[in-house]
Amino acid sequence: MLYNVLHDELESESEDQHPGYTAGGTVIGKRLPMEDLGATLHVLPPGNAQAPYHWHHNTEEALLVLAGQPTLRTPDERRRLRPGDVVSFPRGARGAHKVENDTSEPARYVIFSTKPSSDIVEYPDSHKVGFGSRGLGSRMVRDEPSLDYWEGE
Repeated sequence: MLYNVLHDELESESEDQHPGYTAGGTVIGKRLPMEDLGATLHVLPPGNAQAPYHWHHNTEEALLVLAGQPTLRTPDERRRLRPGDVVSFPRGARGAHKVENDTSEPARYVIFSTKPSSDIVEYPDSHKVGFGSRGLGSRMVRDEPSLDYWEGE
């Protein structure tokens, strides 16, 4: 199956709403014959971020900007991206990132990722750790026994 992520209007499959965030997107990777690589198309409205600042222990990611000019926060800088830019997020703290849209136009991009059977995700701004495995869901922890994903954001 072929998707033209530049032009096709693909409906978002999942959106987890929280003020200032638009998490979710169209998971195109599962519609294609890929087992170890995931791909999600995101359309980020103005004034929103995709997810809190975070990094993965077991997942590598890469972002390809299709349209708009999202701002990327990494451990080293904040940078405005433009169509055609590709950024990689390796495993570990050096791959920490947050994608925000502080422009007046939507930003459209694809995030490609490896698909490990389990992962640990750290959120340094809110001092949380999320862990989960494929098919079994996830859980957030801090000094309390259980946290909501958006706690402290």
